[in-house]
Amino acid sequence: MTLAYNQGRARGGLTLIECLVVLFIIGVLIALLIPAVQSSREAARLASCQNNLRQMGEALANHHAATGRFPGGVKLSTSRDGRPFAAGPGFSIEAQLLPYIESTSLFNSINFIDITSKTGPWIWSTALSIANTTALGTRVDYLRCPSDTSPIAPGCNYRGCTGAQPFVVEAEIAPGGGGAFPGLLLTNASMFLDGLSMTVGLSERLTGEGGTPVGGSSRELYSKAGLAVVFPPDADEYARLCATAGGSGGGFTEVGRYWLASGLEETLYNHVMGPNSEVLDCSRLPDDIRLGGMDSAALSARSRHSGGVNITLMDGSVRFIKNTVARPIWRALATRAGGEVVGSDQY
Repeated sequence: MTLAYNQGRARGGLTLIECLVVLFIIGVLIALLIPAVQSSREAARLASCQNNLRQMGEALANHHAATGRFPGGVKLSTSRDGRPFAAGPGFSIEAQLLPYIESTSLFNSINFIDITSKTGPWIWSTALSIANTTALGTRVDYLRCPSDTSPIAPGCNYRGCTGAQPFVVEAEIAPGGGGAFPGLLLTNASMFLDGLSMTVGLSERLTGEGGTPVGGSSRELYSKAGLAVVFPPDADEYARLCATAGGSGGGFTEVGRYWLASGLEETLYNHVMGPNSEVLDCSRLPDDIRLGGMDSAALSARSRHSGGVNITLMDGSVRFIKNTVARPIWRALATRAGGEVVGSDQY
């Protein structure tokens, strides 16, 4: 009788209210877990980005040890034969560092020989020519920050610092930015009077989205053609120019597409404005001029990391600089011989 009684008893189960309570608890746990997972993933991406910059810092040191100098911010073609150089961006810092980051085969695929113009004695850079199709289309993973999800390819997120002023080339009529990679001028360690550990060499910059400009994007570079600016323009004047609403031209959405080419469009930047500046980057050139020949611009360090950007100092060390860094300190870090005294607790 006892066995029959036990077999006939109804099985217990969760009530509807108990199920809802369990689901609510699971939902709360998931809500708490997702931010933690996202934070962990971004921390991993930040670490990966810093490791990329550390690799490049080591390559800079190896290049200097092997050649007695650092790579130029702009490398011209190698067989000019006394002919005038016409146009087209030169070759980048990244291209010159390839043999020092175990990428010798890719370096050997690059054609550094110039192209003679069919209409005169001029020569043209091969950096963006069909002669370098292979290198132009090759993605180099250590040149991409994993936090930047732009689809532009192959892309380059790391750029050489030309200094604190808007000009790239240092000459009598264009004083340049006074930085580690001032255009055609080749630097060595003895020229860094501020110290290698007090001079920024490389930083991040978001690549463009490609396609038609949508306006208001920190990924774009805008023309401010027609707006008056003193010559040579200083950093404050240029920053004011970029913040001026009137006279704005179209946006350039292809910035940072090619790691092989130099110039402010592709692989150089400056400290005219602060990291992740709310004021959009700009140039004085009209829209119909390719930015590879751009002489000046405000091209800022930008990233998708929360609160700042990564930099590589010329001694190879990597630092995270907050967006709130004082602009005079940010600019002082960009000069190789400005005479500024900057403490490590100031950035």
